[in-house]
Amino acid sequence: MTTWMDVLSRCLQLILMATLPVLAGILAAYVKVWLKQRQAEIEGQLNEQQLFLIHEAVRLAVTAAKQSGTWDKTLETGLAKKQYALAWAEHYLAQFNVVLDLETLSGLVEAAVWTELHPWKVTGSVEKA
Repeated sequence: MTTWMDVLSRCLQLILMATLPVLAGILAAYVKVWLKQRQAEIEGQLNEQQLFLIHEAVRLAVTAAKQSGTWDKTLETGLAKKQYALAWAEHYLAQFNVVLDLETLSGLVEAAVWTELHPWKVTGSVEKA
């Protein structure tokens, strides 16, 4: 025998199953717009050489962190690799007297990893390796 609690529970479950994907999509779109605005704001404050150094530092840091897991077993988690990449990028940029706040650098590292994992969402096409 089903009780009214079972029916209510099932109804709520169906409502959540229908609305959560939509809400997740809206949230993702909002975050994407916010990140693009933040990127434009930051890039407006930097010269060409600083931008190149920052993008290069982030690219190299993500690559180094990704490869570090093969020889350093303490860096197998995503968080440990992110910390490694942040430290690596900070050290690289310090050599050129470029200083970024940790939040900004963290966002750039996250964006680089996301772009690397989802290239078709950035370029709109899938490139064959």
